[in-house]
Amino acid sequence: MKMTYVTLRVGSIEKTQAFYEKVLGFEEERVLSPRPGMTIVFLKGKDSTGIELIQEEAFNPRENNVVLTFRVADMARTLEFLQERGVPLLMGPVPIGGGGQMAQIQDPDGQMIGLIDVF
Repeated sequence: MKMTYVTLRVGSIEKTQAFYEKVLGFEEERVLSPRPGMTIVFLKGKDSTGIELIQEEAFNPRENNVVLTFRVADMARTLEFLQERGVPLLMGPVPIGGGGQMAQIQDPDGQMIGLIDVF
């Protein structure tokens, strides 16, 4: 079994899509509007991992326990890249064993995103 997409409900599809494309390197795969007031955008990552963004008129942000974690090749360069784009660092980098580090940021809707440089 292979996971294909992680689904996120968002308040602003434009803002969130721009974040995942410009900051994390995802590309738009397709856009659907299955009913009035609902838009779905599928984003594809370079390693074939996908994110499905869903925006509905009645968006109600809620806390969840989901953290999307991405492996990065160079933590220092990644954090510099994020800082240049105004993305605040919420945690880290902190050591995680095996010589690696972890840091956390969040997307425009408050979705937690982990960054690790080993796995």
